[in-house]
Amino acid sequence: MGSFDPPHKGHLQLSIEAIDSRYVDMVLYIPAYQNPWKSRKQLPWEHRLEMLKRAVSELGDRSISVWDIEKEVSEMQGEPPCTFDVLQEVSKRISDLCVITTVETFSEVPRFKNGESILRNTKFLVFKPLHMKDIPDIFDLLKPGDLVSDIQDFPDICSTKIREAIHSGLPTSEWLSPSVQEYIKENGLYV
Repeated sequence: MGSFDPPHKGHLQLSIEAIDSRYVDMVLYIPAYQNPWKSRKQLPWEHRLEMLKRAVSELGDRSISVWDIEKEVSEMQGEPPCTFDVLQEVSKRISDLCVITTVETFSEVPRFKNGESILRNTKFLVFKPLHMKDIPDIFDLLKPGDLVSDIQDFPDICSTKIREAIHSGLPTSEWLSPSVQEYIKENGLYV
């Protein structure tokens, strides 16, 4: 779950690591329909969804796909859903749900709406990039069944830096898959 504005190689690396290490059997990316936490205007959901689908298609047959359930939940509620709402709906359809995230994002979950409930009722796979120097203290948030794993060669990048690079005309091939770069260029995004 996330904005994926745009989806980058770091997002993809987490799912590859989770599948290849056999932590999970499949990965479903769920792009935020309208992230209630983001103060800046994000790209329309349809663009972010399409970029994510293109990025995932480059991974081959690894049991990784994109699910547009957040739009469905938003339409049912009549307002943008929070993470808690989406997890509630997903858990009705997937019995052994595990949220894959980084240590940085996991440390923010207590601030989410119903964050304590999310931590209590959701299994997490938390990746800790080895390049991170200031690692948030997350161990008080973990419960039995949650996993923490180091991840090597994780790109030190975020979507904000990528948007800034695109806007400045700088190369992004180090961070973005070819199909996402092509889609951004074709549609004049982030310029």
